[in-house]
Amino acid sequence: MQKTAISGLGKPVPPPYGPATRNTGPGLPAKIMRIMRMLSFLLLAACLSVHATGVAQHVTLSGRSLSIKQVFAAIEQQTGYVAFYNEDLLSGTRPVSVSVSNMPLKRLLEEVLKDQPLDYVIEDKTIILSRRARTNPVYISPAAALAPVKLRITDTTGQPLPGAAVNIRGSRASGMTDADGILHIDVKEGDVLLVSFVGHNTHTVTITKDILDNATLDITLRPSITRLQEIVVTVNTGYQVVAKEKMTGATVSLGSAELEKRYTPNIMDNLEGRAPGLVIYRGTTSIRGIGTINANKNPLIVLDGLPVEGSVADINPYDVENVTVLKDAAAAAIYGARAANGVIVITTKKAKGNRTTVEFSSDVTITEKPDIGFNLLTPAQQVDMEGLVYDYLYYGGIYPSTEAAVAATEAAFIRGSGIQPLYYAYYQRAKGIITQSEFDQQVASLKQGDFRRQFKDHALLNGLLQQYNLAVRSAGDKFQSNLILNYKTSNTGIINAYDRQLNLFYKGAYDITKWLSANYGVNTVLGYGKASNSAFATSGLNIPSYQSLLDADGNNVYYSTAEYNMYNTDPASQPSQDLRFNHLEELGKDMKRTNSQHNRYYLNLSAKVLPGLTLTPQFQYESNTISTSAYSEADSYIMRYLKSVYTTLLPANGGKLATTNTRGDYWTARGQAQYQRSFGAHAVDMIAGTEFRQTRVKGTGGLLLGYDDQLQSHATTSVSFPALYALRNTTTFKPGFSTAALYSTYLNDPLTVIPETVHRFNSNYANVTYTYDDRYNAFGSFRVDYADVFGLDEKFRGRPLWSAGLGWAIHNEGFMEGISWVNFLKLRTTYGVTGNIVQGVSSFLTANSTLVNPITSAPLSIVTNAANPELRWEKTTTVNAGLDFALLNNRLNGTLDLYRKKGSDLLVTTRLDPSEGFTSQIINNGGVLNKGIELNINYEWFQSTRRNGLRWLTGVLLSRNLNEITYIDETATTPVALAQNGYRVGFPVNALYAFQYKGLDAVGQPQWLAGNGELTILPLTGNDMNAVIYSGTSDPRINATLTNEWHYKGISLNVLAVYYGGQSLRAVVPEVISGAPYGSMPAYLLDSWEPGKTNTIIPGFGKYSPGMYPGTRSVPPYHLAYSDAFVRKGDFIKVRSATLGYQLPHGWTDRIGARSAKLRFQLNNPKAIWTRNDIGLDPETGGARVPSSFVFGINVNY
Repeated sequence: MQKTAISGLGKPVPPPYGPATRNTGPGLPAKIMRIMRMLSFLLLAACLSVHATGVAQHVTLSGRSLSIKQVFAAIEQQTGYVAFYNEDLLSGTRPVSVSVSNMPLKRLLEEVLKDQPLDYVIEDKTIILSRRARTNPVYISPAAALAPVKLRITDTTGQPLPGAAVNIRGSRASGMTDADGILHIDVKEGDVLLVSFVGHNTHTVTITKDILDNATLDITLRPSITRLQEIVVTVNTGYQVVAKEKMTGATVSLGSAELEKRYTPNIMDNLEGRAPGLVIYRGTTSIRGIGTINANKNPLIVLDGLPVEGSVADINPYDVENVTVLKDAAAAAIYGARAANGVIVITTKKAKGNRTTVEFSSDVTITEKPDIGFNLLTPAQQVDMEGLVYDYLYYGGIYPSTEAAVAATEAAFIRGSGIQPLYYAYYQRAKGIITQSEFDQQVASLKQGDFRRQFKDHALLNGLLQQYNLAVRSAGDKFQSNLILNYKTSNTGIINAYDRQLNLFYKGAYDITKWLSANYGVNTVLGYGKASNSAFATSGLNIPSYQSLLDADGNNVYYSTAEYNMYNTDPASQPSQDLRFNHLEELGKDMKRTNSQHNRYYLNLSAKVLPGLTLTPQFQYESNTISTSAYSEADSYIMRYLKSVYTTLLPANGGKLATTNTRGDYWTARGQAQYQRSFGAHAVDMIAGTEFRQTRVKGTGGLLLGYDDQLQSHATTSVSFPALYALRNTTTFKPGFSTAALYSTYLNDPLTVIPETVHRFNSNYANVTYTYDDRYNAFGSFRVDYADVFGLDEKFRGRPLWSAGLGWAIHNEGFMEGISWVNFLKLRTTYGVTGNIVQGVSSFLTANSTLVNPITSAPLSIVTNAANPELRWEKTTTVNAGLDFALLNNRLNGTLDLYRKKGSDLLVTTRLDPSEGFTSQIINNGGVLNKGIELNINYEWFQSTRRNGLRWLTGVLLSRNLNEITYIDETATTPVALAQNGYRVGFPVNALYAFQYKGLDAVGQPQWLAGNGELTILPLTGNDMNAVIYSGTSDPRINATLTNEWHYKGISLNVLAVYYGGQSLRAVVPEVISGAPYGSMPAYLLDSWEPGKTNTIIPGFGKYSPGMYPGTRSVPPYHLAYSDAFVRKGDFIKVRSATLGYQLPHGWTDRIGARSAKLRFQLNNPKAIWTRNDIGLDPETGGARVPSSFVFGINVNY
C-alpha cells in the first residue's frame, strides 16, 4: 500500500512518523510505598483527564469548493495531525465548502466526511482514512448464505491494527477494524477479502468452510519495508527527529519490536549484533574502535533527548521505544566535545491511541554456577605436588638435617605463617608425633577432600535474576500519561546476598494550547544491595583444594588461613582471639549494605510560534546518592584479626562500622529553535540552540569502632588513632608483622572526605538539513563548547566542532523508474570534527591542601598539576562514505559504510625536564587513527502475510576496524614498562607487548632474546627496547554476527551467533613456584620442567624451580608473565542467544480479556562453537567459559 502524508506545502513528503506500533524478601520501605501511592494518584488523575478532555484540538477554516486534500493540509498545519490514506481513496470524494471557527477536530471531521465515502480513525496524532462500509444490500445467491466472521487484524509483532480496511472483491461491501483491530463481517464461502493498512502490504484471503465453521479469522499484515536492523522511517538524534531519507550520517535505529526479540537486563547488551561498528567485548562498549588514550572511552548515553549521568544499567529495558546509534561525525557532532566515542540515543515508550493500556512483562533468568576449578589441580594431584615440596624441605637438603627443618617449621608457627594441613602432617611425621602409618592415613584422607566442590555446592548458588514490569499508559488527543513500575532482584550467585532495584517512572505529555505542548517526567531508581565485605570468604580458591569445608555430618570445619595458622603452641605469640575460619560461617557475617537512589526530573516545552518555527526549552535535573555501610561484627574474622594485632588499642567489645555517603547533582538546561519548511521542491530543517550543564560530586566516609548494631552504641572516642598509626610492627602476635597495609585498609581509608568537585559547561550549536526534490540532501552542523577546565588562554576556551554531509536518494531519480527491483538506494558521505576530554585535568595550577605533615603534624600542601594554558579538547576527525539499499521488493536490504576516524590533540602523559619541577604532565600530545568497513545485510527467504504462515529472515553484520597510534611521546624507558602498559607509534592503543621467550635451557632456566639478538637469562635493560615485540591487540579487529529468525503459527525462533576475531589475551601464564602456595594450585605444574622431562616451556616446580635447582638463578621480575609464549589468540564463535517465543492464540487471550500474550524461552551462552586457542579457555573471561543462562518470560497486553 502506498502511504502519503499531506503537508499542504507542495509536493507530498514522507511523514515524520510511521504508523503507531504497540508493542522475595523483606517488604518495601515506607519511602517506596509513599512514592508508589503518589505516582498512582498522578496516574489516576491523568487517566481521568484523558477521558474528560476528549478531542481538544480546534481548527479554524473557511473556503469554498475545497478538496479533501486541502482540508487535511489545513488540519495538519494547525494541529499537527497527519492524514494517511491511499491516493485512490480520494477518487470518489467531492469538494466541500467550509466556514468554521475554533471547531473541535473530531466535529470538523464528522462534518466534512458525513457525505463522503470515507471513514476515519485517530491514532496518536494520525488520521487514518479508509473506505466507508456500504449499507446498500448485496445480492446473495440462494445457494450461498452469509455467515458472520470475526476478523482480527494484527501486525507481525501481534499488535492490533486499528483502521485496517477490509473489502470483499467484486462487492461494494467493506469495513474498517476498531481500536482493537477487530471487525465483524458477513461473508460466504468463496469470498475473497482484501485487507490493507498504511505502511503494510495488502493481504488477500479466500473464505473457506473451515473459516466459516470457526467463525474467526486472524490475519497478519507485513510492513511494506522489511527490516531487521536499520531501514526505518525516522532517526532520533536526541536534538531532533529526522526522516531517514534526509540523513547523511551513519546511524542505526532499532525499535521496540526488534529489541524485544530477546531479553537482556541491561539495554546495552541487547545492542550486540544489531549495529555494525558497535562492539561489546569483555565488559566494554566501543563504537568504531578506541579513539583516545586517557580520556573517556565510552559512548555518550542520551535518554529522552538529554545526556544522562546515571548508570545505563538503571534504564528499564521494557520501557525502551527506540535506540539510535550515532556513529560518524555528521550524526554525532551535534554533541560536540562529548561525541568522539559515538552517541547512543534512547527514547522511552509513550501512550498511543485514544485508550488506556496495561502491559505486564516478566523474565526469570537462571544462570549456571561458574566452573571454579578451571585449569587447577585436582585435590589428589595437589596433595602429590605439595608432597614434593615437603619431601624436599624435610629430607632433600635445604636444611642440614631434618631436625633443623623441624625447627624452621616451628619458627614459622610462631611468625603466624600460613601452614597447610599437608605441611603440618609432614611436620608431625618428621617430629615423630605420628607414625608413618598414621601419616599415610592422613594423606589418604586429605586426597578425599574437595574444598572447591563443597564451596560450589554450599556457598555458590545458581544465579537467579527476576524482573517484573508493569506499565499503565493512557492517552487522549490532548493528554497522555505513563506509569511504569519495574522491580528487579538477583541473588548474585552466592548465599546471604542480594541485589534489588525498584524503578518508578511517571511520564506525561499535555497539549496546553494548539501551539504549546509539554512533556515531563519523574524517574526514581532505588537500589538495595547486600554482599559479603570479605574478599576472602567469597572465594573458594584461597584454601588448599584438599581441605574440607564440611565434615561427613554436614557440620562446619574450621581451618587456618594464609594469614595465620592454628598450630602455634607458643603462649607468648598466641592471638587474643580464635582465628580459625569457615567460609560458610563468615558469609553470614561482615556484610556490606549498599543503598542507592537516582532521581531524574525533566520538563520539555514545545511552542509552535510561527508556521514551521518551533521553540523547545528543556530542563533536566539528576541526583545520585549512594550510601554504604559495612558492619563487621565482634566475632567476624576481620575483627578477631584486628583485635589480635592491636590488642588493647581497640575496644574489647563490639565490631566496626565503616560508612560512605556520596552524592552527585547534575543539571542540564537547553534552549532550542527549530525551523522546518518546504518550498515547492525545496525543504529545510534547521535547529539552533544553547545548552548549559553543571556537575557536582561530593562525599564523606566514617568509621565507628566498638560498634554494636543491636545496642546502637560505639566506643570510637576511646580509641587513639595516633597510637594505632604508631604501631608499625607487631612484637607478640605474629612478631615483626608490618601493620601498614592493615591500618590503611581497615582503619584509615574509611575516614575520608571526597572533595566537592564542580564543573560547568556551556555549548552553542546549530545545524541545517537541505533537501531538494526528495533526491539530494546537504547537511551542516556547528558547535562550540566551553568548560571550566580550560581558560588560561582565550583561544582555547571554545574550540569549534563541526560536520558536513551530502546525500543522494538515487531511487527517486527519473532514470530509476523502470528498475522495479530497486526499492531504495541512497549514497551519502560526511566529514566532521568531534571532541573528548580527560576527567580530572585542568589548565590551572592546582594543589592539594588537605594533607598533614606526618612528622610535624602541620598542614601540608602539594602541587598536583602544573598550569597549562594551551590545554584544549581532544579532537576527532571522521570521514564516512555510506550506501543504504533495499532491493527485490524490499526482501534484501542493508547498509555499507567506509570510515576513517583520526584523533589528534589527545591528552597523554609527556616527559618533562625535571628542572621544571615536574617529571611529566598531561598535555595535548597524542594521535590515534581508526579506519574500517561496516556491512549489514538482511534477507527474507520466505514471506507470508498469513498469521500462521512461514517466515524466515536472515541478518548478517560485519565490521572490521584497524586501530593505531599515530603520535605519542613514548614514556616507557625500560622493556618491562613497555610490556606492562606502554605505547608505540604504529601500533594499537591496547597493544600487547611481550618479551621473546626462548624456552628453558639445559638446567631449566628460562631465557629470552636480548636486544642484540643473543639469548640471555638476565634482566633486559633500556638497551634492549627492541627485544620487546608486538604480540597482538586486546581489542577485536573483526566482529561478525549472524541472526536467523523463523516464524510459523505463532511460534518464533531467533538465534544470534557472534564472531570476534583478531584479538589476543594473556592467559594461563605460569609463575615460578618454589614452595607450596596457600590455596588451589594451577594445573600447568603437571607440565613443569624436571630432569628427564625437558620438552616443556613451564619452569620447574619446587626443588627444580629456577633459583633452587643447581646452576639456575632467580627469574627476572615480570619477564615470564609478559612473554610472547603466553599470549593466546582470542578468536571465537558462539551462539550468544537462542530465543523461542510463542504468541498465544487470540481465542485463549480473549478468555482473560487480554489483547495479546506471549511466552518466551531463551538460552544464553551455550558452549562456544569454536575457539582459536588450544588450551580450552574462554577468550571473554580469560579462563572458564561464561556460564550459560536460561530465561523464562511472559508478556501480556490488556
